[in-house]
Amino acid sequence: MVGWVKRQGYWDHQLAHITEKRNRQMRDAVNKAVNLAKVCRRVLTLATRFRIWETKAKKQSGTDLSCHVATA
Repeated sequence: MVGWVKRQGYWDHQLAHITEKRNRQMRDAVNKAVNLAKVCRRVLTLATRFRIWETKAKKQSGTDLSCHVATA
């Protein structure tokens, strides 16, 4: 027989505790990734809206509202 054989009484309180801990950690990691994706989406939405507003304001006033970083 290849692999390990499941012993009688293999599943005990300690194994259940470890499994529950792992499952909570995985669930927390997934939730954190989803929340990060939501934040990134919100930031990109706001940045896009600001860029549209900035473009409209620039066209109306004839001034440049953007910040330019000097490159060497």
